Amino acid sequence: MAEPSTSRVARRIVEKPWGREVFIAETPYYVAKIVYMDRNTTMSKHYHEQRHETLHFLTPECTLEVDRGPGQRESLSPDVGESFSIEPGMMHRIMSGPLGARILEVSTPQAEDVVRVEDPWKARRLVQEREARQKSVPAAPPPVGTR
Repeated sequence: MAEPSTSRVARRIVEKPWGREVFIAETPYYVAKIVYMDRNTTMSKHYHEQRHETLHFLTPECTLEVDRGPGQRESLSPDVGESFSIEPGMMHRIMSGPLGARILEVSTPQAEDVVRVEDPWKARRLVQEREARQKSVPAAPPPVGTR
């Protein structure tokens, strides 16, 4: 039998209009990240078609808004240390309080599975995505004859 092994995990940081996500594990089976929200900000209202999430709240004074179906919207005020399961198809969003927010999120690995229903950050998100693409593309060489 092979010896168990361990290795250091490289973390990945994704800037968001409302803060950032720090990925602490990305595997074919699960993803774990810490969500940092700036003070008094709101995520877009969204749902996932396949992804299942568990949210564990690390800071007080946040609001978790969930829609359990037509006319079944609920605003929850999680205590520090409280966890919530978000099933596929459940619309949700998080609003941070005056201290900002830190949330440990563990989910299935469908990273791109986000359907935004209300997105107050759309314009800013598009700029961030364009800037991220530009950083990953090497600069073009100068045109021939201009050196």
